[in-house]
Amino acid sequence: MSRSSPDVGEALDAAVRLPDQFDSLKSRLGKDLLMRWDDYPDVTLHKLEILARSAYLAGVYLIHNSHTAYRAEDLVRAVLECLAHSTYIASLPPLSYRRTPADRALCVELGMVKGLNDLLKKLPNDALMQDPAVRTVVAADEQAIKTLHNATGCKCTGRDDGNVAPTLKDAATAIGPPWRTLVGVYASSSTFIRLC
Repeated sequence: MSRSSPDVGEALDAAVRLPDQFDSLKSRLGKDLLMRWDDYPDVTLHKLEILARSAYLAGVYLIHNSHTAYRAEDLVRAVLECLAHSTYIASLPPLSYRRTPADRALCVELGMVKGLNDLLKKLPNDALMQDPAVRTVVAADEQAIKTLHNATGCKCTGRDDGNVAPTLKDAATAIGPPWRTLVGVYASSSTFIRLC
């Protein structure tokens, strides 16, 4: 895809402005701009929003160039993972999950910090961009989140990419055709990533 067509260029420019429109809607919720680190589920949803927004915008910029456009699909997977975890936390109707949104957010938080800690354990010191002591900090964060998570009574080990497809399928069953398309997109992006 190239930007030779004015319609494509206009669509991509509009896509870049989409997060700003979302911000204007979000401000109507009346939430404070600053939040406490332990304000679940808000802080978790905020983290997922940052991850999804950066993946979305990076994908839009990749599409601008015909040589990089095909890599935008990799970023679709990240956006869908954030969407699935947000859907799980919010228990969007007609989906219904046990426990409170704050409890479900702790499952997502545990999965995120556990994934980061597992990655840091695998990397040699010379591959780290920070001081190797970051491993100690992340391990302590994992233990703190695990303590909060265990206090909810949940026995899971944290949500990860293995939970994404089932959540999208549940939403597709409940909500219908647009979500069914997302299940297929996620499955194909997952297959592609494993092939690379």
